[in-house]
Amino acid sequence: MPSDVQVESSISIPLVSEWMSALLPLAVERGTCVITNMGAMDPIGAQDKVLEIASSLRLSITVAVAHEVAMNTSGPSSSSQRPYISEGGISTYLGAAPIVRCLEMYKPQVIITSRVADAALFLGPMVYELGWNWDDLELLAQGSLAGHLLECGCQLTGGYFMHPGDKQRDASFLQLLDLSLPFAEVSSDGEVCVAKPDATGGVLNFSTCAEQLLYEIGDPSAYITPDVVLDIRDVTFKSFSSSRVLCTGTKASVQSVPKTLLRLVPKVIHMSDSQKSCGRSMIGF
Repeated sequence: MPSDVQVESSISIPLVSEWMSALLPLAVERGTCVITNMGAMDPIGAQDKVLEIASSLRLSITVAVAHEVAMNTSGPSSSSQRPYISEGGISTYLGAAPIVRCLEMYKPQVIITSRVADAALFLGPMVYELGWNWDDLELLAQGSLAGHLLECGCQLTGGYFMHPGDKQRDASFLQLLDLSLPFAEVSSDGEVCVAKPDATGGVLNFSTCAEQLLYEIGDPSAYITPDVVLDIRDVTFKSFSSSRVLCTGTKASVQSVPKTLLRLVPKVIHMSDSQKSCGRSMIGF
């Protein structure tokens, strides 16, 4: 799900409204929990918006929120109204644990998070549904691989695969007009197959999986997520059909648990006396 959220003095979250108005009726009908990082810097505001939309649709739902507790210079935030906002708008990319906690405690129809690692949105329900433990590092590694492959949606099914003149990446423009979102089939022993619905557009094969595997990877022997550090050097893909690929070979790295988490820190750069622009810098803690 997209994570672009506008936070204003009076809450304005257009993407939450658009997506939830479409998804909530289907999710409630099918008994599916929607897990989204649309909360970004204002998860409580997003929760209020989802409840408002549900009320307008005459749906009775539980909306849980997973967010970090703000740690200010004086300790935990003393603000009873916005305890999830850190000083200066600093936010930490969380892992799957708070998502699992929400599933265990509330059995909600919707979970809204603050900033979380993209793969954690997929790993959370795997841990919950398949009964994995946090020390099952090899299972967490395979689940995180599935999340990493799925996190950019249609990139896995050919969204980045039209390169005119390249015989190995020759998806047609017409195929790009009808890309299918991928999904994963994950077993309790960690077997992962990524797939797309049969007879849908796009491309899913060894090459599209390999391209997405390397997306945003620095050190393939130590790809850091909040939940587990992955070693993806031995990952292999085997196509069962044009719509289904088996993914094997991920394992926990030698340093299996990260020592730091990624934080997003707003930084103001003064361009002139009357003009300024905002950027983002990333640090660990």
